[in-house]
Amino acid sequence: MLVNGQMEVLRRFDGAMDGCPETPNLEESTGLVWLFAQGETGPEYRLYGFARDEIFPGQYQGLVAGDAPRGRFAIGQEEFLVRLDTGEKQKIPQNGTMRRRYTAVTSEASAYNLLKENGDYVGSYLETADGLLAGTKIEFMPCGWYLCRRNGTALLLDPAGRRQETLPFGTVHHSVGWPSPAFSVLYWGGGWRLYNAGGLCAEGSDGYAVLTSLGGGRYALVTWQDGEDAACALLSTEGKLLIEGLDEIEATELPGIWSVRRGDSVGLMDEAGNWLWIGSAYTLSALQRPAPPSL
Repeated sequence: MLVNGQMEVLRRFDGAMDGCPETPNLEESTGLVWLFAQGETGPEYRLYGFARDEIFPGQYQGLVAGDAPRGRFAIGQEEFLVRLDTGEKQKIPQNGTMRRRYTAVTSEASAYNLLKENGDYVGSYLETADGLLAGTKIEFMPCGWYLCRRNGTALLLDPAGRRQETLPFGTVHHSVGWPSPAFSVLYWGGGWRLYNAGGLCAEGSDGYAVLTSLGGGRYALVTWQDGEDAACALLSTEGKLLIEGLDEIEATELPGIWSVRRGDSVGLMDEAGNWLWIGSAYTLSALQRPAPPSL
């Protein structure tokens, strides 16, 4: 069953033996639940969308990133994409005995993995108006595409698939957000970069970085440098650094108020970096850490 915060039943899934959220905020437009049931011919994987109150037709195969929420489905031998917000169906073209497994689709380009009939991986391709680009991995970024090549280097491409830059050997890519990522982090042995929809918004000359969503359009950017502990900063969706120089940050139940640790101090801080409550990290156990004030 799908229930709300008051434990009221919103939807029953009769016949489903298991399930879990595919997206974290189930009551939003992209709220999705993955379901498992035993069908006549074997296991069946289905997808339920909260906004349309619909179990989508066909066997569910996975989510597809892009400029709109999409999923991959199959009925028998036919495979297709479905716009999860509108229900629009798009048949997936076949490459002989090969199968396309789309990972991202936009109005300007689409990325897919090509698989043999037995499921073995062949390669990754970016299809644009100018043709095909091949790589070992292709991922959607908020400002374009990341394409990893067989020689270990990578390319940074614009939304239409045009090359912008060749990236250093061993570059790693990580995105946050679906269906369209809010941020992408690139890091390698010599530094890191952070990109949002406007392009490059932050960078470091050494170490590496990891980004995690804190909800409400706020993100924790954690960076490491050689021989130094991690440093944490609070970021907005626009890429603005709201609070810097933290050792830890966690969301509270109140928007704009954060549970943080800076050096020997722990407490509550607002987005201007002002302490609302402060104590010693050495005298407070985890159970004694401050809770957000009640409204």
